[in-house]
Amino acid sequence: GKGNEVFISYGDFDNIELLSNYGFCSEENASNIETFRVRSIGMGLDPSLLVVDNQGSIDNMFNTMSLDALRLSLAVPSELEEYEGTGKISDRNEEEMYALICGELDEAAYDAKAGIAEAEIRGDMLVATYLKGRHRTLELGLKILRDEYPDFF
Repeated sequence: GKGNEVFISYGDFDNIELLSNYGFCSEENASNIETFRVRSIGMGLDPSLLVVDNQGSIDNMFNTMSLDALRLSLAVPSELEEYEGTGKISDRNEEEMYALICGELDEAAYDAKAGIAEAEIRGDMLVATYLKGRHRTLELGLKILRDEYPDFF
């Protein structure tokens, strides 16, 4: 009846999908995932794209191949003799990889935050909202990494 609240579900879309399909997004989107680039010298010009999932995890199904590529790019020859081709190579390698990831994720979160201010100055609230959602998701990832690898921050 008149005056009753109506709830519409758009499904489990991340903010990019919501923007593409419906023209809006949400800062507090519980289904949001975000990507960021990680580059290592050993990879040449091909950065890995990593996904921070809606729980803030980087150790997720989206990233299996990218994490393996990063591990390989940071490995030293002696570590590769025993390597099976997937998963952790060595403690040293894992630490180097996560130190790199922490730095790149921190930079991506910083860029999102800077973009929010710029979008708000321009009055572009849609972009500001998207970037707030992006920043929120990237910060979830940073919180997990800060707890696990406090020395990298």
